[in-house]
Amino acid sequence: MIAGLDVRPNDRILSLSFPDPETIRAISALLKRGGMVCLGGRDEVYEARRRLRELPNVLFHPGPPEEIPFDDEYFTLVVDLQCKWTDPARVTREIQRVLLGGGRAVVAAESSRQLLAAGLEKDESAGEFRVLHKPEGARPSPPDHLPVLR
Repeated sequence: MIAGLDVRPNDRILSLSFPDPETIRAISALLKRGGMVCLGGRDEVYEARRRLRELPNVLFHPGPPEEIPFDDEYFTLVVDLQCKWTDPARVTREIQRVLLGGGRAVVAAESSRQLLAAGLEKDESAGEFRVLHKPEGARPSPPDHLPVLR
């Protein structure tokens, strides 16, 4: 599964769901200058922080994939192998927004149609997953709401 992600040493990876701990460790080992952020539920995040605290380049952040709390065009790779999205259109806009031009998204095959419609380009199939690329110079979609600052 990791080979299909084509992880590069300086990638900034966003996982919209939690892979198993062994996969997270394996990806972390490949990131020499990059990092990984995993989004999930609050309890899931606390448990992952406790179990995987030895990984200095992995951050676990509570939150849904419909509201990614990171800057536009920050991540070089967005991954979601589960795609249990409550609002697929909103997740698609968020992926398009946070993915750097020239970056790639790896998602479950059934979720790839919306990303293609949003402007990502189909690259290849990795079994039950699809690898999509964001064209260089593509602009992120504007958010459908303004964030609330506290």
